[in-house]
Amino acid sequence: MQMRNTADIVGPSRAADLPPKVLEAIFLALQAQSINTIVIADRPDCGFRAPWVATTQVCRRWREVALTTPKLWSAIRITAEDCEAEPINTLLQRSGDEDLEIHIDGLRLDMREACALIQPHGQRVSALGVEFDELQAETVQVLLLHMGPRLQMLQLVCALPAVECGLTLDPETVPGLQVLMVRHIYLQPAAEMASLKELRLEQLWGAGGKEQRAKLLYDILASFPNLEFLDLTDAIPAAHDVDAEAAPILEFPNLRSMTVNELAIDLPANLGRLKIPESAELHVTARYESCPPEWDEENTVLPMEVLGEKHFDNFPMLMEATDLSLTLGARCCLPDIMVQGGNWSFSIPSMEDEAEGVNRLPEFVNHILDGFPDVILRPQNVKFLNLHISQHLPDYDDWAVLLSEFPNVFALTVGGRRAFNAVVRALRERKEELLPKLFQLTACIAVKIDVNTKADARAFGALLVERAAADKSLKSLIVNVPEMPLNDATVRLAGSLVAHMSLRGGRVRVERKACIACHGYHEH
Repeated sequence: MQMRNTADIVGPSRAADLPPKVLEAIFLALQAQSINTIVIADRPDCGFRAPWVATTQVCRRWREVALTTPKLWSAIRITAEDCEAEPINTLLQRSGDEDLEIHIDGLRLDMREACALIQPHGQRVSALGVEFDELQAETVQVLLLHMGPRLQMLQLVCALPAVECGLTLDPETVPGLQVLMVRHIYLQPAAEMASLKELRLEQLWGAGGKEQRAKLLYDILASFPNLEFLDLTDAIPAAHDVDAEAAPILEFPNLRSMTVNELAIDLPANLGRLKIPESAELHVTARYESCPPEWDEENTVLPMEVLGEKHFDNFPMLMEATDLSLTLGARCCLPDIMVQGGNWSFSIPSMEDEAEGVNRLPEFVNHILDGFPDVILRPQNVKFLNLHISQHLPDYDDWAVLLSEFPNVFALTVGGRRAFNAVVRALRERKEELLPKLFQLTACIAVKIDVNTKADARAFGALLVERAAADKSLKSLIVNVPEMPLNDATVRLAGSLVAHMSLRGGRVRVERKACIACHGYHEH
């Protein structure tokens, strides 16, 4: 039997014969893939991922379509390698009246010449990103004055903290601005800017006068009352520079997400001045310096204190939180300590340990275990509780005290075999008072190959019998095991737990899902 030549069926490829509108759509789609967004990233391939291709290197038909599609020429990156006036002006001419996306890398070129090319077309710019140093700030300021109502995205990155100067922005000049990112320099709006939806401030430490940093930051924030996204990274002033009593609380009624990544010592004073709606997402990362803090010092801010005294007023999503997840001791791939709910998270990154790369501060862990039920949220509101603990495991009595804080938990997840056994013991020995409404139990387990798990399974079976006798039966069991091939010990324990639950008519399910904290699994 002979195979027919497929070329006889479909014919040769004739991409050049496609209709102009189809080619135009293809070119625009490829342009979107070949160009990053205007976001200035800390990597060498930001902006254009591929070099410009001369129109003389493509076929005549493609060239005709490209030359009559102004949008293909509207994204312009000016660098030391691509800064000649003639090709830049050619691109500007071919772009017609399309909105322009401009990125200027001014660190290795004459910023005045680059800005002079763009200024006559400033009214067409919709996205502008500029990298510069402090000596070029005045030239950047002049460029901003030439922007117009089409500008929607603005990103300004100063190479080092600008100490002597800052930038200003006139809302009347750019009334359509929606996204603003600033690094290493303060930018002060001349008046309130209601149009701005997204604000990202990075690495403002060292910028501006030290005594003015608090005023500068909060004047900037007050200028954007309609923010929907706020991201602060190394941007807040030192705690001793913030006068929380004298300054009013800033409210952002439209905010959808706030992300803060700062030193723990500065967080309470600054977070106490910000108020966001209950529906917003809140993500706080509290960093400690490389040396462990002195716990007996008066100015030490412990993990559960970073949100400030008025956190229930300022962050109402904590007051009504019904789900809570605690991860302690996750290695490398997650923050070492993380407390999170449905639309909020609080994390402490690992403090470097040369041998293990994990946080070796038991005081942190103990403080979190002792403090997080009452300090972070209202424990009586919690219905879903997830506990993944791989370091500094509490003993049986501490587990019992911890679980007693959550009388209304409906579903409990416990990570790690030893933690699971301790919880089972606590539930058996204090069955009259612990988790009376518990309906579902999830065990997140991975067992070492040489561990005997018969006693673990028997204890779980006894728990099921005792709770049934007390009319508090467990109705559902989920066993979460690693995605990697399982050893015999893990299979035996998981199988035994499932068997005990099935014999008593409960629902069971086994999930294979990697848990970095409980399974010791790493993605790298």
